Amino acid sequence: MSRANFCTSVGISVLGLVCATFINAQTNTTTASSTTQATSTSTTSGTTSSETTSDPATSSNTAADLKPTECEGGTCSGGELERSVIGFEQSGASSAKSLQKFFFDFFLSSPLPYFHPRIGKKSRDCGADLKEARDENRPLMDAEEKECRYDLKVNSLLGPPFRIFGDIRATTVPQQITEPVGTFVANFAQQVSNLKVNQIAQAFELLAGVEYRIRQWHVPLLDIANNKQLFSMHFVLNGGFITPITPRDSLDVFNVPTGDPTFFTLFPTAQGKKYIAFVSPDRNRFFRQYYGGFRFKTHNGQTNTTKDKTKTEAKTDAKDLEYHTGGMMDVFYGFNESVTGGRLHGGVLRIDGFYPLPWGSNTVYLFGTALAKPARSKITSPLLLTPASGVQVPGPDVAVVTLPTIDRDSYRVGVGVDAVKLFRGIMSKAINKVEGSTKQ
Repeated sequence: MSRANFCTSVGISVLGLVCATFINAQTNTTTASSTTQATSTSTTSGTTSSETTSDPATSSNTAADLKPTECEGGTCSGGELERSVIGFEQSGASSAKSLQKFFFDFFLSSPLPYFHPRIGKKSRDCGADLKEARDENRPLMDAEEKECRYDLKVNSLLGPPFRIFGDIRATTVPQQITEPVGTFVANFAQQVSNLKVNQIAQAFELLAGVEYRIRQWHVPLLDIANNKQLFSMHFVLNGGFITPITPRDSLDVFNVPTGDPTFFTLFPTAQGKKYIAFVSPDRNRFFRQYYGGFRFKTHNGQTNTTKDKTKTEAKTDAKDLEYHTGGMMDVFYGFNESVTGGRLHGGVLRIDGFYPLPWGSNTVYLFGTALAKPARSKITSPLLLTPASGVQVPGPDVAVVTLPTIDRDSYRVGVGVDAVKLFRGIMSKAINKVEGSTKQ
């Protein structure tokens, strides 16, 4: 089996396993929700007239009564989350040439199976306070009830604190695109559809792990009275691999300089040759990567002001907040063989950023990743050679030199769009074109 086919099989198998686990988790959650709804219906039908008294103490709600109903019907954002993005990126390493590629990124996150705490500690305390107030025949302060409702709402919307996630990323072969930015953006869908099948996936990267939500807090969003933004902080442990490219794909050929004794001291095999070819080593293992650190998320929220409430009242009535996931930033520290010479030595700081930028009725996704080794820099004199083209490698006039795996800081930045919408548009155009040719 070739390396490319093996990488593809591994990626599909891992994705299938993760998806099966997530589906099982969702099935358990749906069953629990159905049981809760049935119990609620039975309790309502048995209500007596004495339970409808206006006495604040006897009519105080329990934690179960305060559980938000907005999550019923699958509208709660604390369940399974996914994004599929296709875009264009530029990547490179310190003092090395940059490459432009198309990429496909699929991210999936779900509550940890078989571990679904319904409410957090603070919410349980709220339930205890409500029960105590009822037992002592005293009303609960309005501010306390609102705080309880807000905490219950946040726990329902963000879901259980423990989540598992997986991120699969595939990049194409480097692209030589010299057209203006405006033309490239306008023809982006056409550029994607013109990709050759054997160039779609040159390399894969998988990163999967578990995260735990430590805390969340909210702040007003600018000066808009009926909007809030919820921030959450998570502790993350993850790991994965990166597939190395083949030596043939890394091949660079140059002319051998004449009259430079330093060059022949560095590369003695180039003596008597016209060309020198540099290739990456043949590696039989994936580049491994392991990290631990923190993840920060933003959840944009908007209060419901349609229930005869002023903006000020809606702002303070947190039970009406509705959130959707916004940006995400990761700050990890660990190991990554792809930027430390192919071995697990020395720590690596990894910073990832993702932000969905609204663009009219659509969304543009911005990505950025930086991998830096906190170590002393090495500064050497550069070796400048003239590129050679049309040279057959291997050949009698070519000296082939294997370079070690890079030990440099690296980066990548990219912009993408929703992959499902893009492919739907491409398929629609293709169908219309076929139907048009058939009518003619």
